[in-house]
Amino acid sequence: MFNSKVVLITGANSGIGYETALGIAKTKATLVLVGRNAAKCEEARRQIVEQSHNDQVKVIVADLESQAAIKQFAAEFKRHYNRLDILINNAGGVFKERQTTADGFERTLGLNHFGYFLTTHYLHDILTATPESRLVNVASAAHRFVRNMNFDDLMLEKKYGEWAAYGQSKLANILFTRHLADLWQKNGIKTIANCLHPGTVRTNFGTHDFWIIRLAFHHLPFFKSAKQGAATSLHLALSPDIERKTGGYYDNCRLSKSSRAASDTAAMQSLWERSLSLTGISEFGRV
Repeated sequence: MFNSKVVLITGANSGIGYETALGIAKTKATLVLVGRNAAKCEEARRQIVEQSHNDQVKVIVADLESQAAIKQFAAEFKRHYNRLDILINNAGGVFKERQTTADGFERTLGLNHFGYFLTTHYLHDILTATPESRLVNVASAAHRFVRNMNFDDLMLEKKYGEWAAYGQSKLANILFTRHLADLWQKNGIKTIANCLHPGTVRTNFGTHDFWIIRLAFHHLPFFKSAKQGAATSLHLALSPDIERKTGGYYDNCRLSKSSRAASDTAAMQSLWERSLSLTGISEFGRV
């Protein structure tokens, strides 16, 4: 029964993340929301419970830009739950000015890539020990904004542009997902990993200081609603059609073609090695 499953989603306060969380809650699964703002998380939890009639919705507050905070929240999760059926890495951002995280990472890459990488690392044991478990990473067609990963200036210290930073972080999501899916298969781990483009969605994401983008996001009629944008995340999380498919990039609930850079196996390996080195992890998944 699906109501025996435990699902964790990051960045579920609003927009695509909220609608994904609501869709999961309607299956009567136990749902854990992770975000940095306690008040917003609690309000999202309250609304989801009210709309889904599922009171098994919990909140863990954590700053997903901090390695120490991610490690701490993962440990808290494992103190309360003995399984993790679905991990949905959804939290993300785009920032006009270059900033750094507490760990010294460029902030966009720090949240959008290292947030996924570290969350999956610290929950790897419980996720992969759960039968038929799934990893869903929310990427974006914005990975096409860049030709390749800028390994010579990964933190964009020499030249920063907000959409180049965002594009690189979304490319990293796909490279990470595919590399991990391949490693799991080679090691006989049954957990499947897929990533997706949610579509161009009318939300407040990335619009807090870009008035032109704000105007477009809220007035162009061909943009998706947040509920429509959550459809592919829900498909990858819930559909039985995905049970044996791993390492895919999906758009509109269908397997889709990513950029050539997103299929570069050398880039996958390089990103993997750099990510391990920069986070001080000697073996992925070993905590």
